[in-house]
Amino acid sequence: MLRATMLPELSELQAIVAAGDAHLQQRTLCEVAVGDTTYPVLAITLGNPSPEVPAVGFFGGVHGLERIGAEVVIAHLASLVMRLRWDSSLHRQLEALRLVFVPVVNPGGMAQATRANPNGVDLMRNAPIDADDSVAFLVGGPSPGQFSIVRSNDFDVSDAVLLPSGDLLVLERKFSLFTGVGVRIRRVKLADIAPGALVDGPAIFSADLGQEIDNLEGIDAHVTPDGETVLTLVSDDNFSMIQRTLLLQFTMLE
Repeated sequence: MLRATMLPELSELQAIVAAGDAHLQQRTLCEVAVGDTTYPVLAITLGNPSPEVPAVGFFGGVHGLERIGAEVVIAHLASLVMRLRWDSSLHRQLEALRLVFVPVVNPGGMAQATRANPNGVDLMRNAPIDADDSVAFLVGGPSPGQFSIVRSNDFDVSDAVLLPSGDLLVLERKFSLFTGVGVRIRRVKLADIAPGALVDGPAIFSADLGQEIDNLEGIDAHVTPDGETVLTLVSDDNFSMIQRTLLLQFTMLE
């Protein structure tokens, strides 16, 4: 017989739900078994429940070894619950949208301290399961849909950012025990992106451990007062002694 138990993150989440009381709705999406123990995958919503309003999702705990994502989502939810006690403007905003929180997507991986779920599936690399290339989605706008990015040299998409010019920069990374960490940035023309399209673009940046990089997984861009476009790259040490948290910036040369 399976027995339910709680991770610290799930216990904290239940306390927030209790504090939010009538403002929050909770449901169990599924339960994950690890040995004779089960863990719920909880979804917490607040705001207008109508399917006609926009919805924004916050997800964390996808990789069981990276607990910081769950902690950030839980902290954001807790801050909103606190504000609901006094912030009338927040109440008005929530009349026009719905917020959905799934702070612990992979409770089984967290319980086992593994990247994958208990079935050995890396949830960050498993959608759609029949895709040969990296899949992205156009959300909102006049032409929502799905497009694909050509996958090559064992790189996987980590993040992306739109440049002021409109082009898309795609940050990719790879890792193996034999070659170590590698990162690459490809530039994709925005005009090529459309529902059903398979897009590609030239690499404008690549680096490996010889350049003292790490597992870079975030990218952003901003324009300085002088008109220069600056890229910011970030890595996370994942609480590991063999990884580093780095913040790198580069000026683009057009």
